[in-house]
Amino acid sequence: MAQSPSVIHLDRAEKAVSLLLSTDQNQQRYRPKTIRPCNEVRQNYLPTFPSISYGPHNYLLLANVPGIHLSPLEKLRRVHGANTDDAISLMKSYRYSGGHEGFHLSEQHITDLAERFQIGESIITFNAERIRSLSASLFALHEEFRVTVLKRPNVALAEPTLNSKQMAILLEFYLQIDVDTFYMKVCSFREPDFWSNMNNSEGLFSEYKGPEARYMVEPCGSLFCTCCHPPNSWRKTRPWPVVDFASSSSHQFVNGYTTYLNCSATCMTSNIVYAMTCPCGHYDYIESTKETLSEALACTYLMQHFLSLAQYERLVQKKEIAGQMRLYRHSARCPVALRVFLDCNPAHWCFVPMTWHDSATESIRVLAQRSNERDPEIANIVRMGAINDRTVARQLDSVPIPPAPYAFSYRQRQQQREFFERLATLPLGRSPYSTIDLYQAKIIAVLPNDCSLLLRYLIETLFIIHCETKLNMICPLGGDPERRYGPPFEPIWCDNLHNGIQNATAEDH
Repeated sequence: MAQSPSVIHLDRAEKAVSLLLSTDQNQQRYRPKTIRPCNEVRQNYLPTFPSISYGPHNYLLLANVPGIHLSPLEKLRRVHGANTDDAISLMKSYRYSGGHEGFHLSEQHITDLAERFQIGESIITFNAERIRSLSASLFALHEEFRVTVLKRPNVALAEPTLNSKQMAILLEFYLQIDVDTFYMKVCSFREPDFWSNMNNSEGLFSEYKGPEARYMVEPCGSLFCTCCHPPNSWRKTRPWPVVDFASSSSHQFVNGYTTYLNCSATCMTSNIVYAMTCPCGHYDYIESTKETLSEALACTYLMQHFLSLAQYERLVQKKEIAGQMRLYRHSARCPVALRVFLDCNPAHWCFVPMTWHDSATESIRVLAQRSNERDPEIANIVRMGAINDRTVARQLDSVPIPPAPYAFSYRQRQQQREFFERLATLPLGRSPYSTIDLYQAKIIAVLPNDCSLLLRYLIETLFIIHCETKLNMICPLGGDPERRYGPPFEPIWCDNLHNGIQNATAEDH
């Protein structure tokens, strides 16, 4: 049977080009900036050129890498990669959606995507099948997290699949979440503007232009918006914006991965994917929400309930949830985040232990001053007989044991008891601390208004994978974030807070 002239044997083309080169091809291939031996498994979640074989020899699309940075063979693959024998064969076997079948594209959506991306339909169908095969495992991670950690019902079972339209949106994101950058040149739900018209004339691949910042998050201007006007920010020792509107066009994660905002937005834009970065600069987190950024950040105030050890009797279940989540565990033990909280809530310094030497020295001094008084320890033990004092005793028992070589001084134990006694007298609903944001937040992607829960989870998880956020509980690259990234804080978490304790002690006397 004669072979169709439209089918190009890429391996023959590669051999022909290789004869023209004097250097080793392996050295000339594009080398990703964020792929290292420890995270090579990330490549399994990236779009590739069609191939029947599956493994490390699959070639990444590299959609956001300008052609001038590619080798001749990689440039050739962009031209002919959709017409190889493997590509044509796989496209012919693709099962199109009949309109009701989930996780498959209709012929019309495939044609539309190919035209807008200016690539062969075989690349669309191959990567549609690729992301379909990944979707079940990715969504299972979310369901396990919801059930085991958040104690929430499996609400997404009512919509267990994606229709053709939703699959087309997923493909738009998947093809443009590249190895080092997320840059959405083609976006069907974005309002037409100068940049989108320019990108549509170029397609998925670019020869010269790399990713660039084009869209920003603008402040909404509301006097009641906590993004525009963060509460108590003036109390920070080193002020920093919770939402830096000036740099909102792009964001670089701790691992070096860079995202570029795909649509214009404000802090009141709903259906978003956002990042949270600890001011220490070593830990970050990704979340998606159907709400606005301002509403999403309001939910993170729960961590301050966990930090302050307050309202223990009223928030037992939420405190247990917070105790499992790496986001909250990090803030409760990060010296930089704790200092931000303590600047705003100095009464909580008594929960930060001192070194054994400083604790002993201060305790001896305080006890010597009170040697002629009735022993306050005995007086407090006697008072434990009342029901309120039993509650205080239970709360005191919940205070974490300090790491060696640290301990609470006699003065700190007294202040802790007084803290919980005051807490017991607070009116219901009144907070024992002043609210303050402990993370810097940034919108990294805007989703369509009709984005389903399943679609939002899948896009969010793709970002978690490639940005390697160490505070997320979902960890597709290793299953368990504790094993892959280690504990979310240093064992001696109070070491860098020592000077702050001394200052607070001096102010008390």
